[in-house]
Amino acid sequence: MRRRVIVFLLVGVVLAGGAWFGYQWYRQGTATAAPLQTAAVTVGTISTSVSASGTIAAPQSTTLSWETTGVIQSINVSVGDVVAAGDVLAELDPASLSADFLQAQADLLSAQAELEDVLDGASAEEIAAARLAVIEAQEAVTTSQRSLNSALSPDVAYYQEQFARAQEDVAAAQATVDADQYQISLRTASDALATAKSSLEQWERLETLYPGYGQQHGDGYVNAQNRYARAVEDYNVALANVQQASIANVNTLTDAQDTLEIAEANLAAAQNGPSSTDVQLYTAELEQAQAELATAEQTLADLLAQPAELDIANARAALAKAEESAQQNTLVAPFAGTVLGIYNRRGDRVSSGATAIVLADLSSLKIQVSVSEVDVNLIAPGQAVSITVDAAPDSTYVGQVDQLIALGTSSSGVVTFPVIVSIPDPDPALKAGMSAAVNIIVAERAEALLVPNKAIRVANGARTVTVVNGGQSRPIEITIGLTNETYSEVISGSLQEGDRVVISGTATTGSSMTSEQSNPGLGGLLGGGPMDGGGPMNGGGAPPVP
Repeated sequence: MRRRVIVFLLVGVVLAGGAWFGYQWYRQGTATAAPLQTAAVTVGTISTSVSASGTIAAPQSTTLSWETTGVIQSINVSVGDVVAAGDVLAELDPASLSADFLQAQADLLSAQAELEDVLDGASAEEIAAARLAVIEAQEAVTTSQRSLNSALSPDVAYYQEQFARAQEDVAAAQATVDADQYQISLRTASDALATAKSSLEQWERLETLYPGYGQQHGDGYVNAQNRYARAVEDYNVALANVQQASIANVNTLTDAQDTLEIAEANLAAAQNGPSSTDVQLYTAELEQAQAELATAEQTLADLLAQPAELDIANARAALAKAEESAQQNTLVAPFAGTVLGIYNRRGDRVSSGATAIVLADLSSLKIQVSVSEVDVNLIAPGQAVSITVDAAPDSTYVGQVDQLIALGTSSSGVVTFPVIVSIPDPDPALKAGMSAAVNIIVAERAEALLVPNKAIRVANGARTVTVVNGGQSRPIEITIGLTNETYSEVISGSLQEGDRVVISGTATTGSSMTSEQSNPGLGGLLGGGPMDGGGPMNGGGAPPVP
């Protein structure tokens, strides 16, 4: 039994020894198959970027629709045409529109005239009329004030004088009636008529008694006839004058008597003192006159003043509304852009709300992407952006950060912030609706000393690279700055441009390197692979964690 155990032990030792020698042979063969690789330290530009993706869109686009019903008279554009703001893109036949359209045209003319009136201000005639109204209102106030003053403090002497004058006027009017000169003329004409009539009657009797008597005695009979005719005419004239003068004199007398009665009443009222009724009446008249004066003065001030901004704004708003209503038969480009779609043809009958034309401003494009809260503070407007699209995989386009929206959104516990990237003067290959990948350059350094990430080893918190020179190798501790997915910036250490650093395999410090000293697997196991955190940050790269 003991001999059997010894045999087993000897067999185990032999097998173990064979396995060890086999491993050494295998190790030598593997080292030979993986030769040492180095790379040069260079000087160049390094940048750090944040990667994201989004969809290309036009910053301004619209779908134009018809605002009324009618038949299309013309379509003035084609798909792909570039139009200016205000261009008429399509029109409806005015004959196919309703009466509301004609009313809208009339309203437009009225609104235009109203705006012109507001801007021109008042005419000279309007200002003159307003000034006259102010003068008349001032006179009315003066008259009302005088009446009120008289009612409050009657001037008895004044009314006595008015009463005496009225009495004199009545007496004078009565005397005129009594001493009417036309009555005297009438009496004279009446006497002359009676004399002429008596003479004529005498000649007529003689002619009756002695036929032909008048002819025998010359012109006496004819003269008597003529005198009578003139006397009748003079009498009628005098009578008419009397009648007319009598009416005038009676009217004058009546007016004088009326004035006398008023003067007598005014004198009695003045002697009795202020009348509450008169005071209330004249007070009300004065208040009304003062209000009318204020209105007239304000009207004049408004006419003389410059047009009010509010009035101008209201008139322009009314004009804009009228223009909008009057242009219902046309489609006008609201901004400069490119026609992307046309939904109608000439002769089509369309209804209100029907889609007509799609217009977009393609002079610049934009991409909205979402950036993680970890990277958002690295983003700032104006940063350069490189853009790639699946439709042109071999091309890279340039843009810039236009806007950072400082309001994040949370989804499944991940907070992101919208970032707007603009593409000025975009290449025709870029079209709205394409998906795009963007790299936002958040940091960049020129003339930087660059070392490949594959050459950097991390051990005990220190970063080192192995420099090879003349078959000898030595480690150099370095401090890095910017880093991306390929290179890192060396900001301190004795590394120099042109140094060769090991990027794969191993080397024994201070000795000649052979294939037996290479072990590409140990570097990774000992932390000697690419830097922790040295990979892309959201696809763009970030400084490594110390």
